[in-house]
Amino acid sequence: MIVEQGLSKYNVASRNAARWPAQGRRVVLVPGQVEDDASIRFGCAGIRSNRELLEAARSACPEAFIVYKPHPDVLSGRRAGAVSAKDLARWADHVETELSVVSCIEASDEVHTLTSLTGFDALLRGKHVVTYGMPFYAGWGLTQDCGPEGPAHRRRLRRLHLDELVAGALLRYPLYWDSRFRGYASCRGIIHRMVSLREKLEQTGELERLRLGWIFRLGRRLRLLVDSWRML
Repeated sequence: MIVEQGLSKYNVASRNAARWPAQGRRVVLVPGQVEDDASIRFGCAGIRSNRELLEAARSACPEAFIVYKPHPDVLSGRRAGAVSAKDLARWADHVETELSVVSCIEASDEVHTLTSLTGFDALLRGKHVVTYGMPFYAGWGLTQDCGPEGPAHRRRLRRLHLDELVAGALLRYPLYWDSRFRGYASCRGIIHRMVSLREKLEQTGELERLRLGWIFRLGRRLRLLVDSWRML
């Protein structure tokens, strides 16, 4: 359902198909991250920056068409992780700022990442994933892990099928809360809620306004916080 509906962590960007001038070259997607995020500080033992990740991807795939997708919060200037124009020109063939991450994954052959959830989204869509950190989906035999071996990798001795990883990450471990009905819900129910909300926002034009800038997303987050406080 997640794949069929084109869902990911972020669901406001354009879902149009990518039209990159790769000209038959293998396409490698490199998703940027917030560099002072906890997943980078505690989940990376070697490479820790977007610039280093881009350099590593280019070194591993010198002939590939590399697409760099900056993190939305970094792109807005609110978080750390910007890559200089000089470095982008040196290691990336294209910088994607408009299309959704799902559109980027679908147009790519593989993904190189530190710990980004984009790697998990790519696994769901049958793409080859190379990791340089210790995301939850690495170390199970589903990804090519290039980072220094960390404690998380040493604990993960089992080999998992993709369905087992999905079950553990989305069905067995988490609890889901439906803010509208104020009760616990199934993963399937939350997916339906996300799709329904997205369709409603598209019909009213609010989804387009959310794409225009961080101030609209900030306002939505504040409304969610207020609604959560009222439920206490």
